[in-house]
Amino acid sequence: QIPLNTYEIPVLIYAPGRVAAQKIDTPMSQIDVAPTVLGLLGLAYQAPFFGQDVLKWPQDRPRTLLFNHNHDVAALRGNSLCILGLRKSVRCERYERTPGAPSEQTTRFTPAPDDPVLIDLATAYYQTAYEQFTQRRYR
Repeated sequence: QIPLNTYEIPVLIYAPGRVAAQKIDTPMSQIDVAPTVLGLLGLAYQAPFFGQDVLKWPQDRPRTLLFNHNHDVAALRGNSLCILGLRKSVRCERYERTPGAPSEQTTRFTPAPDDPVLIDLATAYYQTAYEQFTQRRYR
C-alpha cells in the first residue's frame, strides 16, 4: 500500500495585501506548489512538468494526484487509487480517510474494481514523464 496519509502536507501562503485570507481544501501535490505561487504573483507559468495552479483549477473537475512509494507509482482521483507496480501489475483500491487530528485520523484501503480510465491516465502520466526524462525534453 501507499501510505497516503504520510503524504499530507499543509501549505500556508502568507502575503498580506496580495492574497486575501482564505482556506482552500483543493487537493494538491508538491508539483503544484510552484505553479500556484507563480499564479499568485501574476507570473505566467509554462513548463513541461505536470504541476497546475490549483487556485485556477475548475472546482467541478476532479484533480489527479501522482504518488510514488518504494517500487510502486499511483494516481489518486477522488477516492479511487490505481497503483502501477513491478512487472506490469495493476491494482485499484478505494481510499477512505476520516479527517481529524493526526492521532485521530483513520485511513482505509479496500479493493476496488479496475478503473480503466484512471489506469490509462496513470500510465500516460508516468510514460510521458519517462519519455521526457530519457529524451531530455524536461528543460
